[in-house]
Amino acid sequence: MDFFCSWLEGIDAFLIGVSRQDVVRLVVTSFSVLLGATLAYANQNRIEKNKKQIENINACQQALFFLGQLQENLHDIQQELEDFRDLDNRHIALPKIIHGQEKIDFESSTLTFLLFGKEPNLVYQLAMMEREYYKLISLKNRRNELVNHISRDRSLTPVEEELCKRYTDKLYHQFERCHIFNNQIMKEALNIFKEKFKKSNFVVGVTNVINR
Repeated sequence: MDFFCSWLEGIDAFLIGVSRQDVVRLVVTSFSVLLGATLAYANQNRIEKNKKQIENINACQQALFFLGQLQENLHDIQQELEDFRDLDNRHIALPKIIHGQEKIDFESSTLTFLLFGKEPNLVYQLAMMEREYYKLISLKNRRNELVNHISRDRSLTPVEEELCKRYTDKLYHQFERCHIFNNQIMKEALNIFKEKFKKSNFVVGVTNVINR
């Protein structure tokens, strides 16, 4: 009890010794420190938010570049396929396909932030488009290998002709599938990105070869 009384007496003595001006100065200083810390925290959050938004915008642009590269490759393959499309013997007449990149760098995981928005399905569509394109390249390579093993100096055996026809038909079918799918996703992705980041200018790229 004596200790408590002594403590109160000490507080009273301190308050008596502090002027009103000192108290105001202490309050102002404390408020300034608190305000400064609050503003610094808010500013850091703003910087981090802006940084993340820039990363997301760059990821969207990379996705458009990826779709543009696919479209360029599909356009080149189309040029090789088109002249033989309606021939009855296209499986024999069509030579090896030389165009079509084996690998196009793209990470669909950079777009996972879209999963929490209005169009989460776009991430899946982009991953599927990548898969469909590589399926086309795989068919192209298989048919090219088959053509390499077939001599042009003799008639095809029934088995060879059946294999050629099967892979050629699959190649045309997969090309059409990729071409339609890629056009659809490219337009959809551009609209979604523009809606989400209204102040950003996105570049699609190969607008001259989007339509056949």
